[in-house]
Amino acid sequence: MFSNRDSHWDLSVDDRNGQRMLVVEVKTKRNASSEWATRLRRNILAHGTFPKAPYFLMVFPDRFYLWIDAGDPLEHEPHYIIDARPILQPYFEQAGVSDEQISRMRRSGSALGSIESDC
Repeated sequence: MFSNRDSHWDLSVDDRNGQRMLVVEVKTKRNASSEWATRLRRNILAHGTFPKAPYFLMVFPDRFYLWIDAGDPLEHEPHYIIDARPILQPYFEQAGVSDEQISRMRRSGSALGSIESDC
């Protein structure tokens, strides 16, 4: 079940018992290193205002970073780094945009504005 109820996450997924299993944060930044993504994750989780889940996925136009058991130490590198381009490219093409255009778009009013600037 997909959910975004009382959550600051861009997307979250609950199991059939209502337990949050996956949280997703979507960013428009391209070429984000795993170190940068790790610092952003640390900053997000350190503030304690976002509900946690066993899986934490950070989505960029060109890469996915996945942490398993988001209770790991905050400085833990991602467990998986996935090249997102072959996955997202068909959707970009269908929408008539490129990943460069997506990365130039900025979400206004993001709850993570100040957290992100600390990275």
